[in-house]
Amino acid sequence: MNGGMFNLACLVRAARNRLSAGTFDYKFYPHIDTLTFEFTERLGLFRMKKPVVITADDWFRKMIDFGLEDIHLLINTDDNNRHMQGYVNTKPIMALTVYNDKTLNYWQPKWEYSQESGKWNVKYTEYPSTTAPVDMSFYGDTTDDLFAVLARIANLADRIGAQGFKEIFVDAIKRLQGEDISGSDDEMLSYLPAMSERGRRLFAAASKADVFGGMGSWNDSPPYLAQEKGLKKEYDELSEQLWYEIKVAVMSAVNE
Repeated sequence: MNGGMFNLACLVRAARNRLSAGTFDYKFYPHIDTLTFEFTERLGLFRMKKPVVITADDWFRKMIDFGLEDIHLLINTDDNNRHMQGYVNTKPIMALTVYNDKTLNYWQPKWEYSQESGKWNVKYTEYPSTTAPVDMSFYGDTTDDLFAVLARIANLADRIGAQGFKEIFVDAIKRLQGEDISGSDDEMLSYLPAMSERGRRLFAAASKADVFGGMGSWNDSPPYLAQEKGLKKEYDELSEQLWYEIKVAVMSAVNE
């Protein structure tokens, strides 16, 4: 899973845990060097400058000071550009915040790589919004939908001779069913805040199934293998469906 999506998912989940259970369990991801949160201006008797904080804990406390009531992870499901998934600052993701005066704001990240530290500097900026920017309806259990597309795309990978990807999709199904399947994302998943068992299975399966990106990804040679077998249309349809279900699964897990 792209680090930008993962870190924002963790921030939102930790904030939701704090609102519901009193524990802000965000864990600082080791590949990040600095975190900065810049709030939008607040209007009142006096115009407040844009507050800036540099820890996730202070970010949450400042939102509480401003009257935070709820927070949601939003991922634009209408964006089908799965070819950009491996790159930073290209994801239509945001954290939508709801305040007690019914103000809606949203947070978006900007990642910059530091050659000096070899890590990432991440800045989250808050913007005002009058309405929810994308559909907020993905709160149900999407396990069956993700399972269905994973089974179909695993079968397709087998038919086009992409055995490595078939194994990935099968492992994602196993995670969805509760099996402890290791992978290259093990370290990342260890930083997840608390979730229900259903949510953790869903998130881990979505992370495993996220094979989109650049060279060496599902976007690289598989479309040509599918074209040679006369299966390019099926490849395109299932790839778009999987990318959609991954985004819905992550929202379902984080926003439960």
